[in-house]
Amino acid sequence: MSGTSENSIWSLIFGYNGVGRLDGQSGGPGGGAGPGGGAGPFGGSPGALRLFNEALGGQAGWLLGAAVVGAVGLAIASRLRRGDARSGWVIAVGGSFVTVAFAFSAAKGIFHPYYVSLLVPFTAALVGAAVTTRFAPLAIAAGLVTELLVLHHTDGSLNWIVPLLVIAIAATAGVYAGGLGPRLRGAVVAGAFAVLLLAPATWAAQTLGHATSSTFPAGGPATAAGGFGGPPVGGGAAPRGGFGGGAGGPFGGNSTSLTQAAAYVKAHGGGTIAVSSQQGASDASITSGVNVAALGGFSGRESEVSVSWLKQAVQDGRVRYVLVDSSGGGMPNDARVGSRSIMSYAAQVGTRVLTTSGGTLYDLQGRV
Repeated sequence: MSGTSENSIWSLIFGYNGVGRLDGQSGGPGGGAGPGGGAGPFGGSPGALRLFNEALGGQAGWLLGAAVVGAVGLAIASRLRRGDARSGWVIAVGGSFVTVAFAFSAAKGIFHPYYVSLLVPFTAALVGAAVTTRFAPLAIAAGLVTELLVLHHTDGSLNWIVPLLVIAIAATAGVYAGGLGPRLRGAVVAGAFAVLLLAPATWAAQTLGHATSSTFPAGGPATAAGGFGGPPVGGGAAPRGGFGGGAGGPFGGNSTSLTQAAAYVKAHGGGTIAVSSQQGASDASITSGVNVAALGGFSGRESEVSVSWLKQAVQDGRVRYVLVDSSGGGMPNDARVGSRSIMSYAAQVGTRVLTTSGGTLYDLQGRV
């Protein structure tokens, strides 16, 4: 079970992918920016305004203010009476929205921008609800505030929308202050919300304008992807393999070394190659036709595989070779054991058959 030290699905659910994401976990930073000042793959630092920062704002932060007012407005309008169907709706939808937004804002563990897509359906529903209440002008004003927060952290290409936003809020305030008829108020509210949708709609459309090959996908222009494995600024092909590409990287692995090892194994009768992390393993398995087993999980530190397990796997014929790479995987602050113990064991007892620039291939058949 990748992400656990005791091979337990429950540990994975409640630990690595559960409480660990909220309270913090070894080996995975909760913040960070990508190369060149991009948004980065880790969502920025936790805090009250995290959902509006450079990494997360453009993904789901545009209309959060309008959604909050929609939830509060509907709760007031229904007075949360048990006989009002809107009460159950706002508790379910608003409660989900608040739970997700709070968890994402406070999460100290591993966090990636694409996680905030979970907020989208609840945000959309609450923004729609805001239109149906007398609090629609407040929702428009709150949407203006949060949209300006998001725009503040973008590259400035959407700043032309700011004057339109100001005009929309001014027109809404004027119509309501003047006590004009409901039809005119409805038309102005619809127009104001249409203006609020311009920026996120443009951002969404820009996603289709560039190719991306990334471990951490992100919506918006090419510069929004920013993190490891995204497209380089100015166009061009993205590096393969997400983190680190072919030359290793912060999560270990070296696809060039693995390709050389796969060629050796194929020329010497075949057999499964065990590697520390999954970095590059899938590409090598597909292109070479050789079986590759990533024993330490994504970075090489998630799964703590025992030496006894490796011995049994070799004796059963499920693993023959072990490629010991020079990096060992994991982030610099990662103290987890992961696959390091079995890599050390393989280097001690195995027969060295190939040395590459990124690692050494050992044959364990008959050696355990």
